[in-house]
Formats: sequence, structure tokens, C-alpha cells
Amino acid sequence: MVIDGTQARTAVVFFNMVEPETPKAFGVIVYDVAGRLVAEKKQWTTLPPRGVRRVWLRDVLDEAGVRGDFVGHAEVFYSMDTDAYPDWLHHQVHYVQKDHVEGLQVGVGLWNSPQGTRPPIPDPQGGDPRLACIPVLSNGDYSTTVALTNCSHAYDYDLEGVVALELRAGRHIVERREVAMPPHGMLFQPVRELFPRTDEHLRAHGGIGFLMVRPVNIRTFGGQFFHIQTATGQFSTEHTF
Repeated sequence: MVIDGTQARTAVVFFNMVEPETPKAFGVIVYDVAGRLVAEKKQWTTLPPRGVRRVWLRDVLDEAGVRGDFVGHAEVFYSMDTDAYPDWLHHQVHYVQKDHVEGLQVGVGLWNSPQGTRPPIPDPQGGDPRLACIPVLSNGDYSTTVALTNCSHAYDYDLEGVVALELRAGRHIVERREVAMPPHGMLFQPVRELFPRTDEHLRAHGGIGFLMVRPVNIRTFGGQFFHIQTATGQFSTEHTF
């Protein structure tokens, strides 16, 4: 996920860890929350043998004419002319905030395919949609925001992704609902907005609960959550599947 503005800046850190003696090249695609393609750069950065490099999403957005605060998601990929996909693409995301840097380990995977098509390689999840578990904080000091992405490997991806949400307090499901994400788009929303009675439900549990997320009509989704400190607006983050 990309957050770029007064709250934080987003950078990607690449590591040349696969066939490390061979130089690597990487590209990037950036979509906004609504699923609009806003930036694309096949040759974004390169890595020397055994190299490490940090690059900023703001540079890509500026080059594409995207000004002001931005929220969306980026997809990075190998872009060598030969041996285009040597193996796992190892990278991290850094969110540079006022007083600290929050780092997130990121992997790669095959996402959803356009309707009526089959993915070009076997589904790494074996075709079994998996339930995601997101810890929720909801009290005077902290709150939780959910970031889900309806990703695809294909430009012409056309499926609105529906996920089922369950808010749990202790062992009990206290509320349910479904939400939809546009193709290549996101759900980026505080849990308190998704479930306005969150504070009430979790009060007896110390303001701690869980949000269970299940794909309804898609194979998988990018999942991430942010725990936000009320006093400062700064956050910690982690991904989930």
C-alpha cells in the first residue's frame, strides 16, 4: 500500500538476493484507491550484484503528474529483458513518518484473473480462499484501519471483489457485513466506520477484538492493517493473509 502526504512517505527497498551475482531491474505500476492506473514505469530502478536500494513512490507519482496527498497501491516486478523472472522478488516497504520509520516485509504472489480466463500459472493457494484475521484496537488511545486490495496480474481485470467481514469480541461474532472493491481498487477504511458500534462491542474486552475477512467471489486479496495512535496520528502496520 502507498501512503504519500503529510502523514507519511512511502519507499520500497529492493534486495538482490536471488542469483545475487546478476544485476536486476525492476518496474512499478501504481493504482489509486478507486482502481485507476495512475503511474507505470517499466524501468524504475536497478540493482548491482548483491545490491540494496531504496526508491521513493513520490518520484514516480511526480513524474506521472500526480500531485498532493495520495493513497493507493503499487505493484513491483522484475523487468529484465532476459531471465525476466528468476525467482522470488524480495523487498520491503518503508513508511517514513514524523518520528519513526515503519517497515513492512512484502512478498509476491499471483492475484485474481479477469472473468472467464484462467491464471497463467497454477494458483499458489491451491484454489482455496483463505480467511484473514486482523487484530483490532478501538479505545481512546488507538484505532485500527483496514487496507484490502483487489489485485490482479492483468491490466484488463474487470471483477468487483466482494469480501465478507466479521467483527469478533472474544469468542463472539458481534457484527457482519459485506463490502465490494473495484477492480485494482481498495478498501481503506477505519474499522469504526465499517462497524460504528465497534467501541461499544469491544469495551468489555479492553478495546481489543478481531476482524475476520473472507473472499466471497475472488481468489484472494492484499491485506494490511494500521494501528493508529490517537494523540500523534502515527501508525504501525502489518500485512495479513
